[in-house]
Amino acid sequence: MNDPIKIGLFRPFLALLLVSALAACQTTPYLPPGAGETYTHTYQKLDHYRAFAVADTTHAWALGWSFKDPTVRSAMNRAETNCNGIKKQVAAHFCTIYAVGDLIIADMPPEKQKQAIAFYERNKSATNESFEAYLKSQGEKAAAN
Repeated sequence: MNDPIKIGLFRPFLALLLVSALAACQTTPYLPPGAGETYTHTYQKLDHYRAFAVADTTHAWALGWSFKDPTVRSAMNRAETNCNGIKKQVAAHFCTIYAVGDLIIADMPPEKQKQAIAFYERNKSATNESFEAYLKSQGEKAAAN
């Protein structure tokens, strides 16, 4: 059963699998099965301002979203309210904002989230890539001064 040759051949596969999993975690925060499809196929097609909230446990998840809100903050509040209504039914953990517009902010530190929200307010087509490019340009401007 514990054939050293088979184990030796399996190790590179495990290392590659682990690296792939870590890379995936760094690019997009986890969404529970089903929530990812809702995010991609429903939420991302809605009008701005919009926000997406999610709560997850091992056995249940809840989500809520909003769209056509007058401000980003109202979109975030409504998404959390919608998520919290479902969360009570499935006994999931607290709801948190996963994304504003197409900017995924779930894994950002609080200060960076504030910057991302402000960036989305100024640019409805904001993405994580455009936001990171903006931050880089701001850093370069600050370094030049």
